[in-house]
Amino acid sequence: MDLPIPCYLNTASMPEELTIGDVEVATIRSLTAWNEAAGLQIFEYAGRIQLESPLADDGWNAISFVLTDWLEVTDKLSVNRFIGATTCTWSVRDAIGAPPRHTFVKNDFLRAFDIVINAENYRWTIGAKVNRYDLQSTITHELGHVLSLGHPDADPRPADAPTMVGRIFPNDTKLRTLEPVDWKSIQTIRLAKLPTASLSLHKRP
Repeated sequence: MDLPIPCYLNTASMPEELTIGDVEVATIRSLTAWNEAAGLQIFEYAGRIQLESPLADDGWNAISFVLTDWLEVTDKLSVNRFIGATTCTWSVRDAIGAPPRHTFVKNDFLRAFDIVINAENYRWTIGAKVNRYDLQSTITHELGHVLSLGHPDADPRPADAPTMVGRIFPNDTKLRTLEPVDWKSIQTIRLAKLPTASLSLHKRP
């Protein structure tokens, strides 16, 4: 896929505690964080869209909320009480058709991604709030997985914990800020070498 990679916000299902405008701002800030770290525009916010299926190899790169049936949507690969969000990425060897403004390429380039946020078992906020999870921190983390970054072996508790650390805490916004290990990872990555059909699952503490 050519750069920048378009990213859409799926507004078909939204949690009542968040406004679409607030989610858009958080999404744009998360995209910008990775663009600045990479030194080029990897992502661009492409606007709102309404999709029936939040996880589908349909060419639309969407961030969606799952309000019900989390296990079914994630194909029973997650556990309700532990998983906060998941990201799927796909790569292909053959060019296929695509919606407008999408360019699919050959040789294992990124074809499409979807990020889903578990709004069935978790409450979300923009910022730090007791017993709620910061959406911007989570989206920033998940976008790192879109870029094929994994979880570093790091303590998730310090204020300077990497964004890609494997735990997300409530009432905490520290994962919004990319740390040196995150910057180093994105600056050395090769976008053409993405994992095939990867599923990233995250636990709460």
